[in-house]
Amino acid sequence: MVRPHPLLFLLLLLALVLPSTSAAAQWVEQARLDPSDAVAGAGAGWSSAISRDGRTVVVGEPWLPSTTGSDRGAVAVFHWAAGAWSELAVLRASDGADLDAFGESVAVSADGAIVVVGAPRASRLGLTTRGAVYVFERRASTYVELASPLPAEAGANTGVGEAVCVSADGSRFVVTAPVYAVGGQGVAWLFSRSGTSASFVETRLAVDGAPERLGASCALSADGRTVLLGAPGFSIVGSPNVGRAHVLREGGSGFALEATLRDPVDRIEQLGVSAALSDDGAVAALGAPYTGAVGGAVVFRRGTSGWAFDQRAGPLARPSTEQWGASIALSGDGSVLALGGNRAVVGGVAEGSVSVMALAAGVYGEIARLRPSGASASAYVGASVGISGDGARVVVGATAALRAGDARGAAFVFASAGGSCLDAADCDDLDACTSDTCVLGACAHAPTCFDAGTAPDAAATDAWVGLDAAATPDAAATPDAAATPDAAASRDAALGRDIGPLDAARAADAASSTPPAPAGCACRAGATGNAPAGASILVLVVVLGLLRRRAHRVS
Repeated sequence: MVRPHPLLFLLLLLALVLPSTSAAAQWVEQARLDPSDAVAGAGAGWSSAISRDGRTVVVGEPWLPSTTGSDRGAVAVFHWAAGAWSELAVLRASDGADLDAFGESVAVSADGAIVVVGAPRASRLGLTTRGAVYVFERRASTYVELASPLPAEAGANTGVGEAVCVSADGSRFVVTAPVYAVGGQGVAWLFSRSGTSASFVETRLAVDGAPERLGASCALSADGRTVLLGAPGFSIVGSPNVGRAHVLREGGSGFALEATLRDPVDRIEQLGVSAALSDDGAVAALGAPYTGAVGGAVVFRRGTSGWAFDQRAGPLARPSTEQWGASIALSGDGSVLALGGNRAVVGGVAEGSVSVMALAAGVYGEIARLRPSGASASAYVGASVGISGDGARVVVGATAALRAGDARGAAFVFASAGGSCLDAADCDDLDACTSDTCVLGACAHAPTCFDAGTAPDAAATDAWVGLDAAATPDAAATPDAAATPDAAASRDAALGRDIGPLDAARAADAASSTPPAPAGCACRAGATGNAPAGASILVLVVVLGLLRRRAHRVS
């Protein structure tokens, strides 16, 4: 008779207990934020941002109609006080007009005192789609329009305001025009404010190169001296829309190009559709929504020898065409990453979702999957995402979330509740978790690595899916009509709206962005991890192995 080793009983007990310590259960939906003026088709949540202190949320409604026409837009500001969220103000442009798309991009300073809003479709002085940007400042319990600075070279079809980002103190912000210049090369400008002055000084930020939609996304370090500009339209021979990003850093003689960030493997992924920076500007995360038809993020770090590729990151289970990386955000120190997948399938329905990942042993592992209550098909959950400085609060935009039966859109705030470790207070103790590393009150699990070149199976969707450059696209890997690289293009087409110069560029990207099929996986060099399905699976495998080994000895 084979007598079981006492250790086996302990392992079996762990196998039963571990599934109940799901990290996802430790994040709670704190509030649903519905702008008071939202109506059907307002697109609330197309853009959203949360202050670094986690107390102010800004929600763009770029397609909000007026009494005279469509897409005038507005921005709702919510504030956390006395344990609850409430609407503090609704911002509108002083010279607003129909078709401005005011609120298509938003940014907020660390304390919520400064809000920057882009209106890339605004037409003024006879200049069609010149674009505009507005700066609001909080005074007492409301916000006032402080200024509306415009680049000196802005003209017809410049599209100023496609993306905006702001420094921690609000004294600097960047505004972009990704379809401006020769063939859509793209340009960005940094505006600086001195003290409490309402005037801003303009600095042009450009990178010499081929058309690449520079500035489709942007991020700014806390001190406003490091700028990250996504360029998802960058292409190489045989591979359109590979994408890349540029880092510009301020030195003694002004801003200069510090680095160009590219995925080590050139492939059609539109790297740079979304972008995020840590507060110190040393960690950059770029969304790549068309990598292997599932998407993900690519992370780079600045070290003593400059910038270098760090790793790829993505949620555990990712079917094709989910567009992970459509939006992205980093906590202040870069240890927590929020990744939006606005076509993510939940319960067989493409409603969208957001994955929260945290560093564990140097690898970003998923600790939560955020899904708003009451989300419905095509809600575009994850169209935008923002994260507080400590990584404990995440705002999620859902442009077609239902309210009173209408797709008005909304934003949702999620907060880390802690508790999946032995105790939330033990998070600084690496031994507090039953497995892996304790982060934000949750046990973070690194993704499993699969050998490059192996044929992916159902289990392989739990890891970052690498690509074989020679892989041939198949039907499953081809985006459907509802999953274009930029939802704005398909949204305009669905509503029968005229496609302007901004959407024309997006449509061109969509036409040339048929991603190849997944073929294998490549994790970060030297990375290892536990099975994402749960540590319980690993424990059971160990138990069975020990039993088999013991039985073999006896026989």
